[in-house]
Amino acid sequence: MVRKKRGKSAGKVSQSLSQSVSVRSVPEVSVMVSRDSDLLVRARLHWQLGEWAELADLSFDKVDNDSARAEMAMLFAAALGQLGKAQQAQSWAQQALEWGADRTSVARVLISGTLNSLAKAHAVRADSVDEQTKALEHFNQSAQLGLGAHSVAGLVKARVQNQLQSIESQIDPRNALMARLSELLHLGSRELKTDLSTWRAHPLPDVALHYVWDEGRGIWLREAAQGFGYSDGDAVEERIFAAVQACDDVSLYSKDLLAHQTDWASTYHLTFDRVNVLRPFAQRLAGSSVLELGCGCGAITRYLGELGAKVMAVEGSVRRASIAASRCRDLDNVTVVSDKLQDVPFEATFDVVTLIGVLEYSRVYVEGLDPIQTVLAQARRYLKPGGILIVAIENQLGLKYFAGAPEDHGVGVMAGVNDAYREDTVVTFGHKELSGRLSQAGFAQVDTFLPFPDYKMPSLMLHPLALELDLPEWDLASLLRTVVSFERQPWQNHLFSLEQAWPLVARNGLLADLANSFVLVGHYAQSSALSDSNVLASYYSPKRTGEYSQQIEFCVAPESGELAVRRRSMADTRAMLAASTAQWEPYIAAVNHGDRIHQVVQRPKWALADLVAWARVWLNALRVQCVAPDDRALALGWQEYSEWLPGEFLDAVARNLLIKVNGEAVFIDLEWHERHALPLKLVVYRGLLISFASLTSIESPEDSALLDKATLIAQIMQAFGMVMTDVDYARFMPIIDGLARRAQGLPLAVHPIQKPYDSGKFKLRDVLSRTAVARSTLTLYWRTPEEGFNENNTVKRNYDLNGALIRFELALPNETLGINRLRLDIAGRTGCFFVRALRILDAAGSVLWDWGLELRRLSKIGQLEIAVMPGLNQACMVSTGNDPQFEMDLPEDLLPMLSGARVEIEFSALVV
Repeated sequence: MVRKKRGKSAGKVSQSLSQSVSVRSVPEVSVMVSRDSDLLVRARLHWQLGEWAELADLSFDKVDNDSARAEMAMLFAAALGQLGKAQQAQSWAQQALEWGADRTSVARVLISGTLNSLAKAHAVRADSVDEQTKALEHFNQSAQLGLGAHSVAGLVKARVQNQLQSIESQIDPRNALMARLSELLHLGSRELKTDLSTWRAHPLPDVALHYVWDEGRGIWLREAAQGFGYSDGDAVEERIFAAVQACDDVSLYSKDLLAHQTDWASTYHLTFDRVNVLRPFAQRLAGSSVLELGCGCGAITRYLGELGAKVMAVEGSVRRASIAASRCRDLDNVTVVSDKLQDVPFEATFDVVTLIGVLEYSRVYVEGLDPIQTVLAQARRYLKPGGILIVAIENQLGLKYFAGAPEDHGVGVMAGVNDAYREDTVVTFGHKELSGRLSQAGFAQVDTFLPFPDYKMPSLMLHPLALELDLPEWDLASLLRTVVSFERQPWQNHLFSLEQAWPLVARNGLLADLANSFVLVGHYAQSSALSDSNVLASYYSPKRTGEYSQQIEFCVAPESGELAVRRRSMADTRAMLAASTAQWEPYIAAVNHGDRIHQVVQRPKWALADLVAWARVWLNALRVQCVAPDDRALALGWQEYSEWLPGEFLDAVARNLLIKVNGEAVFIDLEWHERHALPLKLVVYRGLLISFASLTSIESPEDSALLDKATLIAQIMQAFGMVMTDVDYARFMPIIDGLARRAQGLPLAVHPIQKPYDSGKFKLRDVLSRTAVARSTLTLYWRTPEEGFNENNTVKRNYDLNGALIRFELALPNETLGINRLRLDIAGRTGCFFVRALRILDAAGSVLWDWGLELRRLSKIGQLEIAVMPGLNQACMVSTGNDPQFEMDLPEDLLPMLSGARVEIEFSALVV
């Protein structure tokens, strides 16, 4: 669709310009000689007419001499530069030089392309004789510089007609564009005299005006750029950088990168589950111009690039920007700039701007009276009139924080709930406050999406429709319970069951207020960020490779208003955009039997008989499906099993069993299957493993022996006459383990697992109301030269503030990490703490360091008043805030001995 300009339409401009060219004669094109291949002749013709896409689609199949190949490479570089494919253009320009083209000739062709863009820019504004004259002048210069012809009027007329047809989709018709193109032309002119190797095209001329290209890092930088120091640690990020550089496949679902996801930081920066936060907007993002503010190490950037978006990614950390550029090194539609967010000078506007995990750091890295509003206002300034801003951030009032989870940014347990943020720290907001801030920044509409368990690696995205409609037949509770166990940063001692609390929150309409994270979409004007507004929720298979991942959308059919389910494979980013890739199926309104396990284990003093009764319903539903073993099953030699299930029932676990109102049992989501029938015993064992592995906390059972998962599984199976033997484990474990490894892209075990998983103990719920005694958490932090204090390098212990003597031994890691500081956060609340001993012991129990109640041995004391009581051989520490802490001053010669050591503390605590 052609937008109106200030005077003439594009068609009238074309007619006016064409008529203003005096056609004296068709130029002699000396390059069209018989010795040249037809392919080269076609390439020259496409170049003359400015048919860039057609030129770029040609191949070298019939070009057999270096001279012709060099000329073709030059023309390819010009075409790709005009199409915005900067990296490919640079590569072809370099190839032309290697095949014998001289630098001046290559530079002429490339500058000719810049002149052509400049001509189109003037043509857009050709509502005056002066603008028409400038457009024709640049078209002439473009043709003459590239061909060296003396008479080019006919070529100019043809090129004008051809180029103006695509002006609307290629040129930003704002006044500032002329100046920017002129600057590019100036830069290009210098290339005729200097070195072509530094040339780099980009569809946004802003970049070359304000930044310099760093070939080694693959990013744009300000000269003498400083960046900022936000980091997960030098050693960690260097390891991630090395991994990305070493991998041949850096695509979204790269299996090469899976092997490097070994801890929280590397998983966060490399996993493909990160991009689920943007999947609901895939149709809007595909082909759009996107400004990603704070791109980190490029996980989101990679997804945007694979969608076909024209991405400008900005990152303050030079190293992280370099990692992001390397992650996107094969994507010409992605450009990475290293600069501070507040200093970005772009005049260009974009269809989409993103702030994914960025806004909360505004107070730390952005100057201004209100850095949050500064960032939001700046983001809106970069938007086109119909554009959207996507903000992903933690909720200050997230339900997991009330359940005892530490605040995600390391500022202390309950720091957000206690509103303990400072003016120079990270800050998050509740839903109402954050939505209000977007409205205050000028966004005409704000939509709320809720990611679960949070925005970092969501497996469930609730769409706005889910918050608007009340659909009793939709089992949202089951989805919410399922994703609780997908939390990637689990914590000890939940204060209550999140699996039980989330459905309660949903029933009372509080999801938007208590979700752990938000994804808020701010609209420049009233619009929709979605191609399909009938979607209630999107579910994504967690921790799987692309070939085993699927997207499940719960939708309301627009015609009938009935619920339906839409499935798509997630293996191909672009293919997911096609409607034909979706498979539809009816939604089954029923109760998920797997959820009923929570009703059992959340009751105090639950008994084995309660779980056996729960499991029997599932077992009976399985037995209805039993079949005679097939030939492949018989060939296994497992004749001692009397009950068999079809191979597709490997995934018939309790959470995939629905019980309808009429009592009918239906199994759903049977994704996995074996090529032979399966012993019922195998399916039952695997199903119990999965059911109990998904429990994040339970109440105390009647028999404490049942807290051991292996014991509990064995006793339930024994109740059904199934006793797992060593032979069973040797047969079943390779199937169970192999399935999990294939789904996660991990190599199969060299020696098949022949023993049961050590599934450990259940986590008991830690409920304050049960004892009426206040509780808190002691946290030991350690720091290295590469990493500051952070939540990954901690040991935590919970305790009661009841006056009882407490003794903790907090083990430091065995690895040689170069620990150089220790910090102790004695609590996450106010209180009175009587410390009798604080010392460091080696592995043999020898004392390496003893505080000895000497205040000079402590430093950076925060929110604590300390009084030594020599007569009682203890110190009284009274906290004045919710984050009391101190560091231990350790002698230099002690630091190398901290590996494998342990910190011992004896104290008692009372509520203040």
